[in-house]
Amino acid sequence: MNSKILLAGLAATATLLMSSCINNDDPKDTISTENLSSALIFSVDNSTGTTSALSTTSASFETNYTQLTQGVTINNLKLADGVTLPKAKFSDLKPQSNNTGWMISTAATATPEVEGFPESMVPEFTNVRFSSINHTAELNGQTVLGAERAVSLTTGGHTYYLCCSQAWATGVTKVRSKENPSGEAFESTNSIYLIGVDATKAKATIQIYRAIFAPAMASLGLDIEFRDLPVSVDPAGRIHIDQAETFDPYYDNAPNPAFPISNLSCTWDPASGINIVFDCDAKGGSYNVSANMPFNYGMNVGS
Repeated sequence: MNSKILLAGLAATATLLMSSCINNDDPKDTISTENLSSALIFSVDNSTGTTSALSTTSASFETNYTQLTQGVTINNLKLADGVTLPKAKFSDLKPQSNNTGWMISTAATATPEVEGFPESMVPEFTNVRFSSINHTAELNGQTVLGAERAVSLTTGGHTYYLCCSQAWATGVTKVRSKENPSGEAFESTNSIYLIGVDATKAKATIQIYRAIFAPAMASLGLDIEFRDLPVSVDPAGRIHIDQAETFDPYYDNAPNPAFPISNLSCTWDPASGINIVFDCDAKGGSYNVSANMPFNYGMNVGS
């Protein structure tokens, strides 16, 4: 992998969302619509905590800047009782005041409009929540855009979670010597982590630009990739990428045994951010690497 490939990957996370501005029948209303061509979706049985397998769908998001409402349309929403809603449109979600940098819109109850379904056959949903945030970083002198979108909603004793199929984040990467775990950690904010999930294969890829697995790597500017990692989900709507066994990361599109990786644990919360921890055995020693990367990193929030 090289920086041009990673740049394209980061750009792809933004272009999954194609935006347009339209006006409805009332010319006074200004409405923005985003179409998400590739979304991950799964469900949770709230009585047992059992999760379904990841699958893919598409969705669109609407913001009415005049009425100050948002809407979500989910295509082919497959419910646990076997019913599929071909195009479920949730409207009039109300933005909630917060100081996190996120736009969060909710509805305590909502019955979507569904094409081809009489209203009497459409189930009511509760706890409908749409979270969105845009964030930026610098890559090769260019500003790249991240656009995170997350939806959760409940009906029939099951909660459904939807998010983008790719996400990237940046934050503080800490590198600590395993031989001297109480020593001071080396810290850097240069790395960018890009996650992509293939729901069909239940596998994930983690690409790291300006990777730092050991202090000596800080000046190298290496682009590294972890491939074919197992993926799972949890009842809280988070995606997990875990591999305890040792594997070789890819550099320049080939596996590189110079710094084997082990004990990888990555948690992607589509409504919060990405956390990753792993061990690396480099030539200069063995290190533990961790990165805490909220999607609102670097924003002036909480004030």
